[in-house]
Amino acid sequence: MNKGYPAAFTAYLIWGLSPIYWKVVSSVPAIEIVGLRIIWAVPFILLVLFIRRDFSVLRIFWYSPWKYKGYLLTPFLLAINWLVWIWSVNNGYVVDASLGYFINPLINVVMGVVLLHEHLRRVQWISLFLALTGVLYLTLNYGQFPWIALTLASTFALYGFIRKTAG
Repeated sequence: MNKGYPAAFTAYLIWGLSPIYWKVVSSVPAIEIVGLRIIWAVPFILLVLFIRRDFSVLRIFWYSPWKYKGYLLTPFLLAINWLVWIWSVNNGYVVDASLGYFINPLINVVMGVVLLHEHLRRVQWISLFLALTGVLYLTLNYGQFPWIALTLASTFALYGFIRKTAG
């Protein structure tokens, strides 16, 4: 059996259950949770680099940081994404946040077609139209401007685009 299927299933399961965890820690401000994630990420990645005995990535950024400026922007996009995600779950906007992750693939496809000049087959255009129709229906029936959903979708789509096109 392909190892990717269980890994994908596990990742989606964890992501789907994560709002339960964020609700449990809802007394902690979202900015503090994200800040702690950032602070703890540094020693964790250094530990991973130490175990792998591969510090070349640090040398690359140290000697030519502007060559990889796209990679310098992506942590900020992820921080905004996580801050909005955690805040929205902790404040009862789970549906808004979920809508953002339904919109995200649509933005990814549009960016691929418009910015990367990717070509879609007919069945892909039909799928895109159906997904767009569903998202528009949900958005319009929600009754207010979906700023949470659009923030989550756009920051994550921009993150993915930069990671795909960076040097």
